[in-house]
Amino acid sequence: MAKKITKIGITPAGPNMTTGVSSATRIATTPMRGSAIPKPTTPTTPRGQITHEMIAKRAYEIWKSGKGGSEFDNWVRAERELRGM
Repeated sequence: MAKKITKIGITPAGPNMTTGVSSATRIATTPMRGSAIPKPTTPTTPRGQITHEMIAKRAYEIWKSGKGGSEFDNWVRAERELRGM
């Protein structure tokens, strides 16, 4: 039989007088194992898919290095590098 999950409230008060542990340090646990709930991972792009943000970041890095050209040239170079052309 699974444990009943209760909501853990975080209060702005200091340490709990009975346990000495601040309510903000409590960790939610899974009902089956009592282990900590893993943090969600950041969404990843499918393999081989290049996003607009990835190109923009690389174009900025090229510009910041001082070895780039115009904005357009940096963008095209960033796309080419990321796509492996």
